Amino acid sequence: METVRSNRVEPGIVVHEYPILEERTIGDVLVIPPFGMSAHDLFSLIWALRRNHFRVFCLEGRDTEGAGSGVIYDYALSTVTEDIVRSVEFLNFEFDSKPLLVGVSLSARAIAKVGSRVGATGSVLLTPVVDTGYTLKNVISMDLFGAPEPLPESATVLGKVVSTNFVVDAKQKGFSDLKSFEYDVRAIESSYPCSFVAGDEDPWVRFEDVEEMVALGENFRLLKMQSISHELNRNPRVAMKYVEILIHECALHFGFEEKKVIVPSLREMIEQLGKSKRVQRV
Repeated sequence: METVRSNRVEPGIVVHEYPILEERTIGDVLVIPPFGMSAHDLFSLIWALRRNHFRVFCLEGRDTEGAGSGVIYDYALSTVTEDIVRSVEFLNFEFDSKPLLVGVSLSARAIAKVGSRVGATGSVLLTPVVDTGYTLKNVISMDLFGAPEPLPESATVLGKVVSTNFVVDAKQKGFSDLKSFEYDVRAIESSYPCSFVAGDEDPWVRFEDVEEMVALGENFRLLKMQSISHELNRNPRVAMKYVEILIHECALHFGFEEKKVIVPSLREMIEQLGKSKRVQRV
């Protein structure tokens, strides 16, 4: 039986440490789940990284439905940002690790806010949300960021009921729009590498906005995907194409330019997912 070590960084903040499949590793990766998802929901991505010789950690923070003690109702990007900082500091100290940060969708906002101010190797962002207000409006067909106060107490986002304090937090702490993302990007040191993997027809993120942000960083890369979806879990084939690009970018960040990417088959994924339900956590 495989053992996943769940390290409790602080009350409500857990960093899962996955077993290394081979002694030789390329580097350490810290995965930050998107809104409404836990480490288990990102099994395919985590397994693919492990199969390609990365040591993988995954954050489940205070507002994550998983091992964290919080509930999704209280989700706030400022909290996610603080959880990332604490987790990277933990990995720096306990594992002598300078991890590469991997974010999906909304977690890109928190990673950009953290930027180069923590001991991380760099970042790879999949389907990155750069304008929170625009994305949320397209997800729930309601402009909460432009709505007059008082706001309703809660809203349903991707099937999850969340407090609209999420909107207040985003406005007050610089997560609300493209301009605030630009501010965070400009604050990142020129030596800090960041890869953006974005779909050219993503209905929730304007591709031209991502292009504009990437152009601001000397060490930023843009990987354009032909995709009309934002939710990667809706189409396994599209998701694995994103994962293939992700692995290649992660390898580049650690200096492995000629890394041959191992893309697990759908059958392998299903077999490993069945085994993961019998994982022992310590």
